[in-house]
Amino acid sequence: MVNSPDAKSISLEVIEYWKARSKQTPYPVLQARYADLAVDIGCIWNHEHPDKAKITLPRELSQCAIDGYICTVEGCLSTENYQTWTFLNRAIDLALLVKDTQRVEKIKHIALAYTRNQPKSWWELNSLVWEKKGLTLSGPERDELIGWLEDALITSSNINDPTHFNPHEALNAADLLQCWYKKLKQTDLGVTTLKKAGAAFEGLAVKNECTYCDCMARRLKL
Repeated sequence: MVNSPDAKSISLEVIEYWKARSKQTPYPVLQARYADLAVDIGCIWNHEHPDKAKITLPRELSQCAIDGYICTVEGCLSTENYQTWTFLNRAIDLALLVKDTQRVEKIKHIALAYTRNQPKSWWELNSLVWEKKGLTLSGPERDELIGWLEDALITSSNINDPTHFNPHEALNAADLLQCWYKKLKQTDLGVTTLKKAGAAFEGLAVKNECTYCDCMARRLKL
């Protein structure tokens, strides 16, 4: 990863300033960013200056960043879906890093609640669960996520519903479902979901072929 300006060039004074500002600012977005920068760049500074006294990066500093991200999402201060999931992902990373199980659980519940209000967010939630080692779902939480994926597959593979028909989204949902069914040792269901997504592409091909034939027939009549 390339940082500009170079993270190695950040001075000790700047990092200490970020640490102080993370406690002073009343704005959760700035609280999160100041604390997160101090943790992230502070680690780099300590690594690059082994001959100097290390910058103190207490667990509470990471928790300060986590709480800022949580308040930002809960307060609807992140207006874009992508931004919300960026904050949730970073909060989870920090919580897992400092082994803060209470905050991990809290962020997970926030992510689930957000997905309930934003149905199209199922793939972000699924990525969060699969990519973060140490983040687990309870049985009911897992079933709820699988239910969202199944609903997405059914809706997006229905060629008779042009508003929601999307074979690519159907295939994405089917791929994710296959991973879950494999984990649950329900491989037959995994095959069924892939066939359903495949049928959506076949239906689209037939529809396009019919459209092409109709178009050519009209042109030949001209």
